[in-house]
Amino acid sequence: MKEMLTVRVKGRYLVVPKLVGAFFVVVAALMLVYASLDAVTAWDRVQDVRSCASGIYSDEEKIVDTYQLCVLKGMAAGVYVYPPQRFDGGKSAVPDEELWAVMMPKLAAWLFWVLVLILAVLLYQWGKLVIPVEEQVQEVADVPKPAETEKKPRRRTARKKASTTKK
Repeated sequence: MKEMLTVRVKGRYLVVPKLVGAFFVVVAALMLVYASLDAVTAWDRVQDVRSCASGIYSDEEKIVDTYQLCVLKGMAAGVYVYPPQRFDGGKSAVPDEELWAVMMPKLAAWLFWVLVLILAVLLYQWGKLVIPVEEQVQEVADVPKPAETEKKPRRRTARKKASTTKK
């Protein structure tokens, strides 16, 4: 039987690694859901800013008002909205670099919580992890035992004697 760290609470024994692992599994799962929702929300905000910028020139009379609205939406999304060019339909207003600057930290946070969730599940399953460390000795035919082997004399090499002079 493995020795596990246990705590007695109201007559029941709780395995501490399993208890801590369960806590981390719940926290990591909640944070993974939060990171997923945060990434999806950031993506939707950036796409909303892009659609706003592409519709700037749809109404020639309200170009300034529409651009200011797009800048406010961009500030909420965390992207800078450049003044769009008339010939590209507003596509240059939010370049791909701005999209990646917003999305990369969100994706990194999501991957971090996936890793924490995997480690938490391993911690929860700590009692079931078995690392087989067992030595097995087996006799093989036609192999002499160590006591039966002949000892060969060692070759002696000449050593220089250190000269010590005493005064």
